[in-house]
Amino acid sequence: KTAHGKGNERTTYTARREMTPPSKSDQNTLDKNDVVDAWKPPLALEVRVRRGEVPVQEKFIRKQSAKRSTETTETVGTTPEDEEERAGGKTSGGFQKRTKKMKKAMTMKKGKRRNEGGEDNEEVQMCFQFLKNASCAKGETCLFSHDADYYRLKMKKKDLPGWCPFGSEKCPFGLACRFSGSHEDGFAPDDEDEAIALFEAPVANPRDDTNDVTNDVKYALARRTFDFSRADGILKAMGLRTSDEVRGGGDNSTNNRKDNDGKNQQQQKYKRMKTSENEKRVIAENADEYSDDDDDGNNNNNNKVTSEPAFDKEDENKTASVDQLLKPKEKKTIDFKNKLYLAPLTTVGNLPFRRLCKTLGADITCGEMALATSLLKGDAREWALVRRHKSEDIFGVQICGGHSDSLGRCVQALDDTIECDFIDINMGCPIDLICNKGAGSMLLEKPKRMEELVRSSNLICSVPLTFKTRMGYKDTSRVAHTFVPRIKEWGASALTLHGRTRAQRYSREADWEYIRKVADASSVPIIGNGDIYTYHDYVENVVKNQDSIATCMIARGALVKPWIFTEIKEQRNWDISSHERFEILKDFARFGLEHWGSDERGVEQTRRFLLEWMSFTYRYTPVGILETIDGQLPNVSMTQRPPKFVGRDDMETMLASDDASVWCDLCEKLLGKAPEGWKFTPKHKSNAYKNANSESEGGMAFEMEANG
Repeated sequence: KTAHGKGNERTTYTARREMTPPSKSDQNTLDKNDVVDAWKPPLALEVRVRRGEVPVQEKFIRKQSAKRSTETTETVGTTPEDEEERAGGKTSGGFQKRTKKMKKAMTMKKGKRRNEGGEDNEEVQMCFQFLKNASCAKGETCLFSHDADYYRLKMKKKDLPGWCPFGSEKCPFGLACRFSGSHEDGFAPDDEDEAIALFEAPVANPRDDTNDVTNDVKYALARRTFDFSRADGILKAMGLRTSDEVRGGGDNSTNNRKDNDGKNQQQQKYKRMKTSENEKRVIAENADEYSDDDDDGNNNNNNKVTSEPAFDKEDENKTASVDQLLKPKEKKTIDFKNKLYLAPLTTVGNLPFRRLCKTLGADITCGEMALATSLLKGDAREWALVRRHKSEDIFGVQICGGHSDSLGRCVQALDDTIECDFIDINMGCPIDLICNKGAGSMLLEKPKRMEELVRSSNLICSVPLTFKTRMGYKDTSRVAHTFVPRIKEWGASALTLHGRTRAQRYSREADWEYIRKVADASSVPIIGNGDIYTYHDYVENVVKNQDSIATCMIARGALVKPWIFTEIKEQRNWDISSHERFEILKDFARFGLEHWGSDERGVEQTRRFLLEWMSFTYRYTPVGILETIDGQLPNVSMTQRPPKFVGRDDMETMLASDDASVWCDLCEKLLGKAPEGWKFTPKHKSNAYKNANSESEGGMAFEMEANG
């Protein structure tokens, strides 16, 4: 069945029919692209466990399996016109670099649309400012259409049921809002054929997040007019080259050539504005309780509270001695002990997902890995990764870089413009794109470079600095234990250690015994990482070694079952129902619309990231269908492959489906119909299961995961 309760030619198998061998009538209903395997009775429990399968009760194992063609499973919603783009065109999971010829053709097509706009033209381009504000400053000179009636009747998709999360008076999307009907008529009831209502009332504080860096900061970074005198001064005092010297600018760099008055005026434009009106009032009332190291600021006078005087004024920076520059500053400390840490996860670890995990028990969150060089270029997409929701009480930012000049400047830019509790440097990312640039896991082969990065970054930032790495670069060389006794001298506040080497990537099981040995020799708290999937894994690897290991970072376990944080805190295996799991998907959809917006773009952005997450959640095997071994429930491992099974109800069966079209059906129940011709290709392969040879299949192609 589909999510709408109607039969579908491609998914005609109900739970009852999947429990019996295929009949001739069933085989006649199969699509020509489907391949039916010959039915075989399930193997004995001991054999299945030995082969690396999750021990599911025999009555839930599918007796019939239908395999879609790869083309149908991985790409959903394609049309014949999309066949040429499938090899490398833009989808929600990939992007083909546009050539000059393609850009020229797109520009000509856009101009043609504008010039030929009219009531009978289906490709009329609406003015976005008009849709938002019901007016446009350009008036009749605007090149885009202001025909609101035409937009409502022929262009806009059907409104979603329920209230607008932003309310009728404060909605920033105006007519473009997919809940615009509620602006005038109030609450819209559920539509069984479209979607269910996500919001029963307007949200009190939608988009209640911080670290929204202004365009002035991004422009200054892109034009290289941002004042990096503080970072450059520390790098020079340490005997390291600055970015200007690397580019050959020396002392005649752009910043040094600028007139001091002009530079100061420009600097005042993008000075950080970190505190809200309430925070400024509290600071004013309790000024004596705040030290120079507190990470707060003032919007009115644009001064940094946390920076030392030698770093704020150019004349004092010039006269500061080397000893003053290299003197470690007192910083606030973070107690990682027994706090559940959600790993920074590329693509899926976005703000709505982190907010969801906070509601389920996560204590520490960290933004997705951002490239230092991209942040220094003012890339808006990269700066969006440092956004923080108000519920993230302990929040960190993870950056990646392999050179002290760029990383040092990036740390200063973050320290000056956003609010975070710690900065984490990724020195464990295994992908070639990062390692070939001397960053990520490649730093394990260059311990001196690693020390330079940590020392310089720690002196520049005013918040605690941590870094994340692996056991070693090669399987034959585990080196983490050789430098951990010295990292406290470097200035690091904590170290996260992934129990695999770079060569292993995400294959094989994490070596927690080695993590324990490193923790015993470490001078700073050690945060273990790898294969924490159940409460029993947490007890076995963290609780029993709590004298040496501070806590653990949870990555893939949170993607497959984000309620793992609840299980650990309540010390139980949660047999979560399909209804409760669907409610979690609804929460993500709500958070996504609040964060990305309630217009068409925001809805589709939410749909894309929800589907990316569901490419992991289908791997979950419900506790209630597991086979007991010796009278006890088995501890399911991250590397065990769940067999094809039928759930206890239709919704549970759909949530366990590996068919992307089923995921899309579930999304349509939350976000309405997908646009015509829309397609989805999962960005990550989420299978890293152990086979009979005790090695993982697929290598967990989490290719841009900041999980290191």
